Amino acid sequence: MIIQVAWSISFIAGLSLIALSIFANTALRPQLRRILLSAAAASMVMAAVVSVRTLASGSAVEFTGPWFLPIGSCAMRIGVSEAMMLLLVNLFGGLILASLWREESELDLGALIVLIPALGVCLAARDVILFLIAWETMALCGVVWQRGRSLPEDHYFGHGLWAYLASANLATGCLMVALPLLAKLGGAEFGPAGGPLLWDGHFASEANPVTAWGLVFLVLAGFGTKAGLFPFHVWIRTVYRNAPAHFGAISSGLMAKVSLFLLIRTLIRMIPLLGPERLPWLAGLLMLIGMATGLAGLAGALTSARIKVILGYSSMENVGIILIGTGLAFWGVAREAWVVTTFAFVGVWFHILNHMLAKTCLFLASRNIIQQSSTDDLARLGGLHLRMPVTAAAFGAGALALSAMVPLNAFNSELMIYDGLFRGVLALGPVGRDLAIVAIAVLGLMGGLAAACFTGVWGLGFLGNPRTAAAEKVSEAELSPENRWIAKFMTFAIIVLGILPILGYFVVRRAVAESLVNSGYAEGISRQADSDVRSLLLWLSLVASLLFMLLLGLKRWRDRRLNAATIDSGLTWDCGFGYTDSFARGQYGPLSYFDPLSAYVSKWTWQKVHRPEIREPFPAKMRVRIESVDGMLHYVYDPIFRFVGKYMSRLRWIQAGSIQLYLAMMALTLVAMLAWVAVL
Repeated sequence: MIIQVAWSISFIAGLSLIALSIFANTALRPQLRRILLSAAAASMVMAAVVSVRTLASGSAVEFTGPWFLPIGSCAMRIGVSEAMMLLLVNLFGGLILASLWREESELDLGALIVLIPALGVCLAARDVILFLIAWETMALCGVVWQRGRSLPEDHYFGHGLWAYLASANLATGCLMVALPLLAKLGGAEFGPAGGPLLWDGHFASEANPVTAWGLVFLVLAGFGTKAGLFPFHVWIRTVYRNAPAHFGAISSGLMAKVSLFLLIRTLIRMIPLLGPERLPWLAGLLMLIGMATGLAGLAGALTSARIKVILGYSSMENVGIILIGTGLAFWGVAREAWVVTTFAFVGVWFHILNHMLAKTCLFLASRNIIQQSSTDDLARLGGLHLRMPVTAAAFGAGALALSAMVPLNAFNSELMIYDGLFRGVLALGPVGRDLAIVAIAVLGLMGGLAAACFTGVWGLGFLGNPRTAAAEKVSEAELSPENRWIAKFMTFAIIVLGILPILGYFVVRRAVAESLVNSGYAEGISRQADSDVRSLLLWLSLVASLLFMLLLGLKRWRDRRLNAATIDSGLTWDCGFGYTDSFARGQYGPLSYFDPLSAYVSKWTWQKVHRPEIREPFPAKMRVRIESVDGMLHYVYDPIFRFVGKYMSRLRWIQAGSIQLYLAMMALTLVAMLAWVAVL
């Protein structure tokens, strides 16, 4: 099959690039690099073509491949939902690869190229063993970008690798328990003879409460950890700060969205397992977790001055929005309010598309900034708008989009969730009505805080005067042509999907219909719901087009007035300082800008101020440093880690260097694994 050939080519090309970075030291290295990158690009195009064909046909494709392990199978299935995600992964993965291929090492490029088919297999795998292999491959690819390539000013912070490994192992451990149990409840046969362990089977009956809620927790922890779900998000600040900027595009734009998709798809499959009585409880739980995730993400973003960390926490906010929509859809399923469920699923899948686009654009733009200035600290930037206009436009478009501003793309998907919530007030019963009202209020609060956050990032980083010599010397002339064109393309795409949201609806429509069918609504999208969605999107297109034309008209009028006017320049009222380049000290800094909002998020974060000791009347130049840590990490996880570390240290006698002891441990592990298989 074409998709298998594409994944094989990509996997071989990625491994070859990794080997080239380690072993090859010949004159043929540049030629081999270009050949392997071309092969990887061709494989991504092949996979994207297969995805488009599957979306166009509307029918799922099942296929198998050779398998050499005694248990499991190479059984895969690509439905329209998986095809949509596969298309987005290859599209945005290709854009990230195109932006990196000149500057980055073969090791980084090889890891990205291996990651793309691993994500594809995660989406398509029906077998537990195959899925876990692909999932662990995805996690190991992320280790490459956590190998100490952070900025020089971040070296003291360097626990990113450990935080990443801890979160990855937590996720894998939960899935290693949850997926075999789902396979067993779905009818898979466990035994010494081996065989396939399909975890997408149909559940014949409801599970008992302990099993059902235990599986819900394991699935939320397993997939939600990678997606940045509260309270499993504590790795975000350390990992995003420690890694290079393109890791953010890969993690937030690709890996987190695939994890979120798998979470939603798995929960939809578990609806028969939970039963109609427990489904409203799950829906309410998802909406509450979504609200907590969004607020915690904004709290982390508003207490950081680093662009990479702010964008990482901003991803949490949008994951929270998607989870609120998912919970709303599940509540609509429980109450058989299928119009509410339709609007919710449209908003969920559409927002995944919009967030992948906007967040990839933001991280690639921040990579351009870091490349030129060697920092992402807002306190050391400023004045970038005049020096990097293309990057500034791309960052501004992505920031405005994720602030839900008209006429950009993310506003449209959030409005679909808002519409579903307002309809839910009338259709979901007393409890659902109250929760929908609370969700509307929280979404409004999140939108306001997101706008405040991104206006701060834009104003501090791109407006005003440069605060340091490094920021003053930045220029787009040294950026590769690919980076400039990719920034322009993504800016254009954000505007087009904002003005013509019906295009995005055509991309996600079949995935919405499949979600409705899997949730129990045999018709898919009803004619009435489809008509309502299209009508709303057409009105959005009209309003957005008028606003966009109005903005263009105002800009043209302003430019004509400025060209025809005689402009005098002089000093502003400045308290005697003079508005010159040296006046950057008088501009707002991150602390002064975000300080009025800190009272709203102080309960979610922990901040410590490091003040120098003043010992003389007129001290020399001093700096005040503020350390901000995620509140969940400081108040909950750190005490647990210290407690576990204290008692785990007593087991160090195991690492005594005795071969006999190690062999005995391996034998006991094998016996335990065989006993586990026998029990299952």
